[in-house]
Amino acid sequence: MYDEAESLDRRALAIFENVIGPNHPDTARCLAHLALLYAEIGRHDRAEPLCKRVLLICEKALGPRHPRTAQSLSDLAMELEHQGRFDEARPLSERALLIRENALGLKHPDVALSLQNLGLLYYRQGQYEDAERVSKRALAIREEVLAYSINQLRYDEGESMCLRAVAIQERAFGPDHRKVITSLHVLARIYEGQGLHAKAEPLYQRVLAIRERLLAPTDPEIATSLNVLALCLLKQRQDDKAEPLFQRALAIREKVLAPEHPEVAVSIAYLAATYHRQGRYNLDYARCLTRRDPTEA
Repeated sequence: MYDEAESLDRRALAIFENVIGPNHPDTARCLAHLALLYAEIGRHDRAEPLCKRVLLICEKALGPRHPRTAQSLSDLAMELEHQGRFDEARPLSERALLIRENALGLKHPDVALSLQNLGLLYYRQGQYEDAERVSKRALAIREEVLAYSINQLRYDEGESMCLRAVAIQERAFGPDHRKVITSLHVLARIYEGQGLHAKAEPLYQRVLAIRERLLAPTDPEIATSLNVLALCLLKQRQDDKAEPLFQRALAIREKVLAPEHPEVAVSIAYLAATYHRQGRYNLDYARCLTRRDPTEA
């Protein structure tokens, strides 16, 4: 599947380079798509130079303050983060945020996205106060945007728009693309906001399935999807289905994060709460609560 996708992307890139030139913004789009493909299959040695080339094209063709230049900075920063090169990624993410603030305004959704990415980067560097500061700002922007949207649109209109967005993105990028995940998640949140958890559940399941196809089995994003789906199941009183999902999320986080990492603690808390709801005041429940001790076998 990936071999075929790479072949098609390379063919498209060759056409763009020959017809409109190697330094055209549309050529940069094709390069960015190929870089994403390589990143998804773990070929960072190929993804990184493509991301750098995209950035150079955008800076030259569009200017250093253009929103697409910000996107190319963000893409390169994400690629460096995947390689654990956080110190190199940080100035790129900070520059992307500054460009978006100046070009789009302080309360634009893309600014919130930059803040979220920067918050995750600070978090991974152990700079928890900075992470909290920018994450709170991202949340405030999204809450304001969401509040505005809710005031302007009825839930049925929001559902219709999200369904349309999913259909457009599926046609443009394919059913398993990362961009589809965002629309599916927003649609699920709309359903949950109406208490329609049974309608949200299959959307969260699909998000999880897409991430499982795109990412490594121990990627933290998979743990996040597992927790979101499990919480949706808890709201439907399906504790027996939620429990193994929480357990799997905890196992992933324990494998890739430090024993005292806050996200490990969150997963433990979710699992402990599930045991509590089931009335399992036994050894399993006690061990879950004390599992943060790194000396425990």
